[in-house]
Amino acid sequence: MNTLSRVRVPGRIAAVVVGLTLAHVSFAAADLRIVTTEGSSVEGDASALPDAMRKAFGQNDPKQVTLWIGDDRSARVGEDVTMIVRLDRKEMYTLDNGDRTYRVSPLGAGRSPGPGQAPWRIVKSAETRQVGEWTAVRHDLTIDMGGAPMDVTLWVSDVGVDTKTMRPFIEAFASSQGMDWMKAYNELDGYPVRQEVRMGPVMSWQEVVSITQEPAPPGTYDAPAGYRKRH
Repeated sequence: MNTLSRVRVPGRIAAVVVGLTLAHVSFAAADLRIVTTEGSSVEGDASALPDAMRKAFGQNDPKQVTLWIGDDRSARVGEDVTMIVRLDRKEMYTLDNGDRTYRVSPLGAGRSPGPGQAPWRIVKSAETRQVGEWTAVRHDLTIDMGGAPMDVTLWVSDVGVDTKTMRPFIEAFASSQGMDWMKAYNELDGYPVRQEVRMGPVMSWQEVVSITQEPAPPGTYDAPAGYRKRH
């Protein structure tokens, strides 16, 4: 059986991108605003992928996403989907901005062991790259997914964000999503201003455009009025 036929590539890639975006932040007294651009592509032999998947990952324009960080909460605001994490409530909200609905799931509740709790290895190299205004150092994270390895390339730089304060958030998110390997990010000595996630022929990337400190708009960390809760 082909490896890709046993792996839910789109769902896992999406979860990883969301997880890594939310994980690499610092909680400060004032809100932090991180604007990123993200996209995906299909590389090499993608014959095992369904046509719809090839189109979804290979024929899309990069999109801009804004991440807001408060003391104990965050919101990843995208065009189609918004994710709100409330550490104070131990809840995560997933908003579908198309049909104006949202789901609530417990944060840090833990899941049964699975591929997400796979062995991992992270290696820092001497290679550097200019990403926007930052000079970044390459780190390679490899996760053994049981026959379908996932490779994450991280370009890490000192952007003035205290990554030590993100540990409680990583612990909670990793537990709720069954992604213990995310704790590898605690070993980084900076912030990943660019990251690339590869699984099979699918590559998903994200790059920081700007990091500023400013008040979040009212209601940023709550489901908007008029959105219907789904069960």
